[in-house]
Amino acid sequence: MSRAILTLILAASLAANAWFLFRTSRAGGPRDTSPAVAAPTPAPARSVPPEASSPARPPAAPRTEADFRRLRTELEALGLAPGIVRTVIAMLLNQAFQQRIAALQGQPGPDEYWRNPSARAAAAAAAGMRELSREQRRLFRELVGSELDLDETASRRQFGGLPADKVAGLKRILADYADLEEQTFADQGGPGTSHRARLELLAREKRADIERLLSPEELLTYDLRNSTAAHQLRGRLGQFEATEAEFRALYPAFKAVLDASGNDQPGRAVAEMRSLREERERQLDAQLRHGLGEERYRAWQEANDTALQQTRALTARLNLPPQVAHDVIAVQKEFTPQLAAVDRDRDLSPNQRDARASALGLAARERLIQLLGPDGFEAYKRQGGGWLGAALSRTAPTPSR
Repeated sequence: MSRAILTLILAASLAANAWFLFRTSRAGGPRDTSPAVAAPTPAPARSVPPEASSPARPPAAPRTEADFRRLRTELEALGLAPGIVRTVIAMLLNQAFQQRIAALQGQPGPDEYWRNPSARAAAAAAAGMRELSREQRRLFRELVGSELDLDETASRRQFGGLPADKVAGLKRILADYADLEEQTFADQGGPGTSHRARLELLAREKRADIERLLSPEELLTYDLRNSTAAHQLRGRLGQFEATEAEFRALYPAFKAVLDASGNDQPGRAVAEMRSLREERERQLDAQLRHGLGEERYRAWQEANDTALQQTRALTARLNLPPQVAHDVIAVQKEFTPQLAAVDRDRDLSPNQRDARASALGLAARERLIQLLGPDGFEAYKRQGGGWLGAALSRTAPTPSR
C-alpha cells in the first residue's frame, strides 16, 4: 500500500473520530452561551433522575442509505477535504456491508471454533449476498465515486489525461456492465453456450458504448491503457524497458494479430487450438522483432532470459567480467540439446544413456570451472545449474572384469 493511501486512511480515521465526537457533543444538547450573571441564592437540592445525569450515548454507526448520505453532509459541513470525506464513507460502508454479509452467510462467531467458516452459503443466502454486493457498489459509486478516486495514481494510469466528464462516463459504463456481467453469471449458473454468448454480447455492447462516448484520439488513449492487446503487449515485453514510442509503435500490429486470431473456440480440437496458438506466437514474435529492430530485440531477449539474469547476478558477485555470463549461457545452450538427445535415443540401453550423459556432464563441468573457478562453479550449480546437476548425478556403469 502506498504512503499516500496510508496517510489518507490515517487522516480519515482522525476525521471519523472527530465526527463521532462532534455528534456526541451535539447529542448532549445545546450549551448555554448567555453572559454570566450573579449567582442566586442556592435552592434546596432536588433529586435528579438517573437518565438525566447519565452521559450522552455515542451515535450509532451508519447502516442505511439515508444514514450514509446524512453522514456525508455532516462531514462536508465540518470543512473536511473531499478526499478525507470519501475515505471515511468508504471505510464505514465496507464495515457496514461486511457485517450484513457475515450475518447473511451465517458465519460462526469468534467463540464457535467447531464450525467451519468456509462452509458454502445456501442458494438463498448466495442470492442475497449478490444483491448486497450490488447495493454496496451502487452506494460506493454514488457516495464515494470509483475506488480509483482514492488513488490518483491508479486513476491516471487507467484513464490518462481524458477530460473529467469522459472519465465519469467511462466509470458509469464500466460499473453498469459489471453489474450485468455478474447477473449473467448468477442467472446462468455456470459456463455454457448461452452464458458465453450473453457475455460476448455484453462485451460488444460495452465497446459500442465506449466508442460512442470517446473521440478516436480519446479511444486510443483509453485502449493503450486498458485493452486486452495492451495488457498482453505489456506482459510480452516483460522485464524489457521499452520506451513509450516503442510501445505505441508495436501496439497496432500486435492488436491486429490478436484480433485476426480470435479467441480459442471450444468446438475445436485440442491439436488445432495448439497449432493456432503456436502460429499466433510466431506472428507476435515477428512483429516484436520488426518493431524493435535487431539490437533492441536482442536486448528484449536478454531482459527476459531468466537464466542469463541469474548468471549475470552470480558473475557480478564473483567479480567476474560481464562477458563470462554470456559464455556460461553459451555452454548451457551447447550441452542442453545434446543431453536431451541422449535421453530421447531409444537405440541406446539405459546404461549407455547414463554413460553418455555422464560424459557430457563432465565435459560441461570442466568448461564451466575454467570460466567460473571451482568455488564459482559450485555456486552456479546451486543457483542456476540444475540442468547440469542431473547429468553429473548419472554415474557411468563400471566395466565388468
